[in-house]
Amino acid sequence: TAIDVTANTTTLNNLKPNTEYYVYVRSSCKDNSWGEWSNVIVSTICSNKITLPFTDGFERTYATSSTDVGLMPKCWNGYYKSGSTDYPSVVTYANTGSSSVALDAKSKEVTEEIDIDSLNSCMVTLFARAYTSSSTYNQQPYLIMGVVEDITDIVNSFVPVDTVQIYGGTFTKKELYFTNYTGSGKHVAFRSDFDL
Repeated sequence: TAIDVTANTTTLNNLKPNTEYYVYVRSSCKDNSWGEWSNVIVSTICSNKITLPFTDGFERTYATSSTDVGLMPKCWNGYYKSGSTDYPSVVTYANTGSSSVALDAKSKEVTEEIDIDSLNSCMVTLFARAYTSSSTYNQQPYLIMGVVEDITDIVNSFVPVDTVQIYGGTFTKKELYFTNYTGSGKHVAFRSDFDL
């Protein structure tokens, strides 16, 4: 169903519970041209909140090879940069176990809501590595952790909270902190980028 929107935000009404929706958005320019499509997955499947402490190894997904795009957990929301629908995804290389989440530049992966009064006393521990298609590992991307304050507007309500740079092709332990976050958002988000 196509919806013309003239404001920066819109509300999707009458969504069915336990359903995953794919929403494609593009801009209409003054010269009657169109921008590129972006892709956002909106899910009404999960109404539960994450309780802390929380661990996710992404083992319940269906990636079949290291280059295969696997299914993300149903309760997580992904934002895909314009022109790419492959990331974020679950792939079959990992620090432990058999799966991990792969992010491409500017894609975002957003958790379901966390059941806590304030995130500023929390931290995230994860294992990360850099990857390039040439396998040279000469790029050192940044992993940016933040909070999405409005789950219906993942792009514009992403608030960066902490950043680490990822070096090399070996998984290394990283700790990211919410200490300076003063907002009320409850959805943790991760983004990868080569520029800050």
